[in-house]
Amino acid sequence: MLCVETWINTYSRVSKFTNIGDNILAFSSDGEFAAFAKGSSLYILEIKTDTIHQTLSLTNDTMTAISFDSSGKYLIVGTQEGRILQYKGAEGLFLSRLHSFEKNKSITALASYKDLLASATKNGTLCIINLSTKKKKILKPTHKAISALLFLDEDRVLAGSADGTLYLYNLHNIQENITIYAPLKRISEIVAIKESDFLLVHSSSSEISLIDIKNKKLLLARYIQTPSPIEKMLYAQESLFIALSDSRIIKVAILSTEELYEAMLHNQLHRAYKLIEHNPLLITTTLYKQLLERYKIAYKTALSELQNDHIEEARLLLKPYTQISQTKEQARNCLKAFENYPRFCELELQKSYSLAYTMSASYPLLQETLPYKKMEQSWREALLGAQKVLLSSKRSEAKELLDPFATVRSKREIIKLILHKNDLFVSFLKVAQKNDLHTALEIAQRHQMLQELPSYKTLLAQVDKNIEKIQKYIHKGDLLEAQTLLKELDGLKDFQKSFDRLQADLLAMQALHGAYEENDISMCYEILDANPSLSTTQLAHLLERHWSKTIQICEYHALEANVKGIKERLQELLTLPSRREKIGDLLRLSFQRKITLFLEDKMYHNAQNIIYSYIDIFGDDCEILELMERFERLSFKKLAITYDQGKRKQRESWICSVLVD
Repeated sequence: MLCVETWINTYSRVSKFTNIGDNILAFSSDGEFAAFAKGSSLYILEIKTDTIHQTLSLTNDTMTAISFDSSGKYLIVGTQEGRILQYKGAEGLFLSRLHSFEKNKSITALASYKDLLASATKNGTLCIINLSTKKKKILKPTHKAISALLFLDEDRVLAGSADGTLYLYNLHNIQENITIYAPLKRISEIVAIKESDFLLVHSSSSEISLIDIKNKKLLLARYIQTPSPIEKMLYAQESLFIALSDSRIIKVAILSTEELYEAMLHNQLHRAYKLIEHNPLLITTTLYKQLLERYKIAYKTALSELQNDHIEEARLLLKPYTQISQTKEQARNCLKAFENYPRFCELELQKSYSLAYTMSASYPLLQETLPYKKMEQSWREALLGAQKVLLSSKRSEAKELLDPFATVRSKREIIKLILHKNDLFVSFLKVAQKNDLHTALEIAQRHQMLQELPSYKTLLAQVDKNIEKIQKYIHKGDLLEAQTLLKELDGLKDFQKSFDRLQADLLAMQALHGAYEENDISMCYEILDANPSLSTTQLAHLLERHWSKTIQICEYHALEANVKGIKERLQELLTLPSRREKIGDLLRLSFQRKITLFLEDKMYHNAQNIIYSYIDIFGDDCEILELMERFERLSFKKLAITYDQGKRKQRESWICSVLVD
């Protein structure tokens, strides 16, 4: 557990704003702003000046989760009624209702990664939303309430449940889902340590646990202990910022390497490894890599001394590592190998290969010595020689070449195959020499040991290499090269799934390039949205950057109530079917802002006309109902809208109505 003494730069000045009981807290990714909510009110605090930067409130709803997106451009709010609302960063200007869950599904957690947003509910439903396109995916990892979310990357999201379970969810492959049981009653927050496989988890207690996500295990249950319960964590600049329930914000230097550097400087190996055992995050540092390099140097030097018959010198080099928990097992095994090395050399000279191979399996260090390498070279020469003479039907000569290895357990099966299933083996060799992949794979299925042959593995490696090349060609847009290589995979039974996947990607990419060359940008986005596998290609990145820039400009126009500016910017993209919902949000927002501006200027008649137009085009929604209530409160005038008129379904031709000036 990291001690209090490791904390630095503790902020003693308590913010007068953050001591609202049971508030919901979020930090911006740059650490400049904090947002906290209580009930229906939300405050955006500038941390440096300790002043309220902006406030906002909801009507007839309660905030249950808040989060800044990964870019810091947006503030996301989840509500008791199951709504997910998007605001313009620290300005707090409303942009969009991203999603509405069914009733009684209040939002319990939010997380973002690039353009992706994950939101979860108290019944375990998970919604993944692309903020630029508003495309959605609904998942159900658990029936328990999800209390914390974290993206590991654009393909994987981690959900922490109210019963202390972690669910690692692959967004594209459900077979890769993983469950990890943490020692917590309720997971409140998950924080990833960048460029590592470590996670920090807390449960609103005063303790933070450390988890190794790669190996799916808990490393330290009490990694950090704080003087009061934890509200929020933020990892930035190799430090952990922790907001406590008593309103203090503390900074923990979790990657401080001063002690480790001092221990290494004085060659205090035991102390250095103890520090790493105490704080496993240190293995992500450069100093740890240097420490590993010292061990490798000692290991290689000891091996060299051993082969020069300086066995005592070799022992002395590795002896310090036998007292260190992280290295003692390997170091002690090495010392045992040193003791057996003279006997191993004798066995190799006597060509007692069976005993020599058995000894090297017991002491793996011996496999790195010159005698072992000589044995393996002799085996390869015998195997190649046997293959050559068998092609000339000289079975007796092949048997003579292989006899010295006939009693070696690891070689026995392949020797039996070569000598006793001669026809099958020779057939395989001939097609392998011709690089006839289809026939070679078919023959290899008839005997398991054929699949252990170097020639078979070489063929498989070539196929895997070609698959990687095809993927790279498709990614870069070199489609002719991809098509040529793909033909070689056609008909390979073991690679049919890879062929089908690559063929589909190639056809879609050809269509995308065709649309791009014809400057049909709208069709480009339709193809991308219909083929998510193309999202990582260079052309897709180019198109999505253009879309993201366009949407940001349109958001600015919408906040200025400038419908014309949105139309001019989107042009032919205005009617893009696959991204219709996002475009509709921008148009809705421009209408909502125009109504708001009219109300602020007390131009109630104009506001009333826009309200009627809005309902004619979009139907009713929570946002227009709130604006209608505000209109009636300020103007003292009742809107002439019947229940049926207000509740009618949104018309399919709404976009056409908006296009009319």
